[in-house]
Amino acid sequence: MKHDIFFDPDDHVYLVDGEEVPSVTSILQPLHRDYDKINPATLQYAANRGSAVHEALEAYDLGGELEGYPEIEGYLRAYLDWESVYRPTWTDVEQIVYNEQDSYIGTLDRAGYFNGGDVLNIVDIKTSQPTKSALVSVSLQTYAYAQAYAKDRAGSIDRWGLFLKKDGTWRFQNCREYEQKYSFDSYKVWQQLLATYKTVDDLLKTGGK
Repeated sequence: MKHDIFFDPDDHVYLVDGEEVPSVTSILQPLHRDYDKINPATLQYAANRGSAVHEALEAYDLGGELEGYPEIEGYLRAYLDWESVYRPTWTDVEQIVYNEQDSYIGTLDRAGYFNGGDVLNIVDIKTSQPTKSALVSVSLQTYAYAQAYAKDRAGSIDRWGLFLKKDGTWRFQNCREYEQKYSFDSYKVWQQLLATYKTVDDLLKTGGK
């Protein structure tokens, strides 16, 4: 079934057929409680930097020039270095994916193949540090995207977090390997987070003052 999807990037709100649908990032919000300890100005600066990197890389992966202001140059160099190793062929760049059954939506950064291989990969690009919360978050985030992108073969999709660093280096984490190493089940955790989000959302919609 085809849906009318609208995304407001300023408020990060998705509408499907005129109704607001929770995003993957909003459902994962409880994983980022440490953000409460960080100066809001610092968080905003980091968010702006991440957006600038994503916009520059999107333009590049869609066939344009790789351009950016000096503050993000190291992140762009890191991407080029990663690209020289994995040589991706992207099938989707900044693609909105909607899971109608579970009613959530999001924008996956990249989907495609590496070095001429036949394994489909979903990659989420980060400019944050690969902390434990970031690694857990990207595992769950890419799991949710895989389910929305190709539910019938989600289990065969490789999922990755690409952490670009200011000094031009990078870390490329296979999410399945990370989950196995630390023995957590993305399916179970994602379902719990999704259920909690919807329970709280329903409560706030129906509760009185």
